[in-house]
Amino acid sequence: MGQKTVTVIRGVLWLPLFPLLASYAGAFHAAADSLAVFRLELASLALCAAFIALCCRWRVGTIVLSATAFIAAGLILLDRRQPDTPDRPYTIYQKNLLFKMATHQPIIDDIVAQAPDFLTLQELSARNRVVLTGVAEILPHQVTCPFSAVGDVAIASRWPIIKETVICQPRLGMIAAQTQTPDGDVWLVSLHLYWPWPHGQRGQAERILAVLESLDGPIVIGGDFNMVPWSHIVGRFEATTQTQTAGTVIRTLPLHRFINLPIDHILAPVNDPTQRRPLLGSDHFGVVARIGVMPDT
Repeated sequence: MGQKTVTVIRGVLWLPLFPLLASYAGAFHAAADSLAVFRLELASLALCAAFIALCCRWRVGTIVLSATAFIAAGLILLDRRQPDTPDRPYTIYQKNLLFKMATHQPIIDDIVAQAPDFLTLQELSARNRVVLTGVAEILPHQVTCPFSAVGDVAIASRWPIIKETVICQPRLGMIAAQTQTPDGDVWLVSLHLYWPWPHGQRGQAERILAVLESLDGPIVIGGDFNMVPWSHIVGRFEATTQTQTAGTVIRTLPLHRFINLPIDHILAPVNDPTQRRPLLGSDHFGVVARIGVMPDT
């Protein structure tokens, strides 16, 4: 094998490394967060490249590629947040309904069976609005806000919603309001972010974060973030609202037989384990979490 051929092979083997490292630069450009969506897949490619480098007896490439791949994948796969059981747990159910949902009773039955204190919905449309009606007996306090052609965002609560606190800016992709829980007033927020770069997620998120930053009191968020939990933008939401993403990585959007993205999240001051709920007529799995609405003291 000639030296020129060896140089070309080594150059090709480096290729997975660059987008993998770039995926950590979300603070500098939204495109990096788009790469972060596929960080685990990029780490797998880097590991395959490391194996080829090993077969070619290229020591430097083997070490650098394998170390980077193992660190990147490990930070995701070993992310097992220790649950911090709240003194008074509440249950929240998060669900993107799918605007063209054809069957409604299965999701209504599942929500009622889980008996949540809070419900956050996205893609609420004329075709599936009956879901809110169906759960009104256990979640009588409900507010919706227009978003886009795919449907509105909505919140529902077991506890009264203070009408004067409702924040709804049409087409922003957020509805927020304070609920009067036994532990005091708590902001309940439902989000639906756009797809990431080159779409408008970053600008939309910045507008929403400006609103959330002005809120006084504990915040609980459920939403279709269209972004993975290890991304820069989800970290911004956690930092701004003094919350943490509930549970471990839950993959909620099946794009392909082998690709299932974790993009639906619950953020709260205190989190216990989460569970994934079935599709039930949607293209998104639901997420249920036990949370605490007050920060640890």
